[in-house]
Formats: sequence, structure tokens, C-alpha cells
Amino acid sequence: MTEREAQKRKILNWMLSGMAITQQIATDLFDCTRLGARIYDLRRDGVPVQSGWEYKLDKDGKVEKKWKRYWIAVAQ
Repeated sequence: MTEREAQKRKILNWMLSGMAITQQIATDLFDCTRLGARIYDLRRDGVPVQSGWEYKLDKDGKVEKKWKRYWIAVAQ
């Protein structure tokens, strides 16, 4: 199994457990610096990955940072 496939499997298992993932989490937990590419691979494989932006605002209410968050809506 290639590193790419291993990362993809770990990311998929993480999201299937109901957790969202960001680039920081992917880097810290799975040593994956190309989360967008792994999400692309998962979507290409038919996984219904959803995404949205998260923001950190400064004291004046302006966007200081933004990052992408990915998840799979798991049926309850």
C-alpha cells in the first residue's frame, strides 16, 4: 500500500467516525500535507465528502484566517 493510499484510508476512517478534518489535523495526525488532494481522491472514489470554510476573526471582526473543513454526514 502506498503512502497516498494509507493516508486516504486513515482520513476516510476519521471522517466516517463522525469527525471533521482540517489541514492542521491531517498534518498532525496523519502526516498528510496535501489534504485537498486526498479529498479529491476520496470524492473520485464516490465518497460523499462535504466541505465548508471556517474563519477566525480579529478584534475588529475582519477575517484573520480561514481554512477548509471536510466531513461526511453520517446517517444516525
